[in-house]
Parts: sequence; C-alpha cells; structure tokens
Amino acid sequence: MSVHGLLYGRFSHSWPDARPFLHLAAIYPAQINQAFDWQISCILVAASTFWGGPVFNVTVEKIDDIAVVHCEGRIVHSDAVFKLRDAVSQQRGARVILLDLSSVDSLEGGGVGMLVFLQRWAQQHGIEFKLFAPPARVLQTLHYTPSASTLQIAA
Repeated sequence: MSVHGLLYGRFSHSWPDARPFLHLAAIYPAQINQAFDWQISCILVAASTFWGGPVFNVTVEKIDDIAVVHCEGRIVHSDAVFKLRDAVSQQRGARVILLDLSSVDSLEGGGVGMLVFLQRWAQQHGIEFKLFAPPARVLQTLHYTPSASTLQIAA
C-alpha cells in the first residue's frame, strides 16, 4: 500500500495536519514512499532499542584456561539472560571466567539474578567467576541489589 493510500485510509479523518503531506504524496508518490519507508525503518530500530528488543550479543574468547565472555547491549529480558547463561555454562573447562560487562548498557533484576546464579554455578564447578569493568550504571544496579553483594568485580 502506498503512503498516500495509508494516510488517506487511516489518518485523514483523525489527523488534520496530514493534509499538506497527503498533497505531496499525491504529487511525488515514489519519493514520499521511500522517505516514509526510511522513517518507518528508523522508528522500528529505535523502538526495538527502547523496548529492549534483540539488542544483546555475547562472544567468548578463550586464552589458555581463561574464558572471557564479552557482553554487549542490554541484559534485561529473558532471551538475553538465557543467552548469557548458555554462553557461560559452556565454559566448563575454564579455570577462570571473566564476564566483560564494559559494553553493557543496562542491567535489570533478571540479569542480576542470572549473575548470582552463574557465580554459584561456577563455584560448584571449581571455576573462578569475576565481573570485569562494569560501567557506572551497571555498578549502581549491583550496589542496590543485596543478592549481588557476593559478586567479585575486577576493574
């Protein structure tokens, strides 16, 4: 559906300020459609980031018997929490697991709970588990969470 049809069909009655845009859409439909598609793409990316869409990445780097788990993005939803759990629990052969949080934007309750769980899991498997370089906002979250007081932080 074209922008022209979309706006006339849905917004022309409820959005009176759309009339100048509707006029342009009638004159330059291809250009307006391209601009509209680009704007919708930007809105979807922004919404995905704002509402915590799939914006969490984990990579693992092994150096001898040390596993460095690099985290990037937000650890706020169950998919990110489980992705972190899976990445760390696959490092059974490591002597030390360093969880690099330097690129983490946000950490919420479920993420904190998983960090505590992973520390206990590591202790049960004889693995040293440390958080590395968490940003100030992540440190603040950890500071205000009593269960996180046992986590070891390496700056």
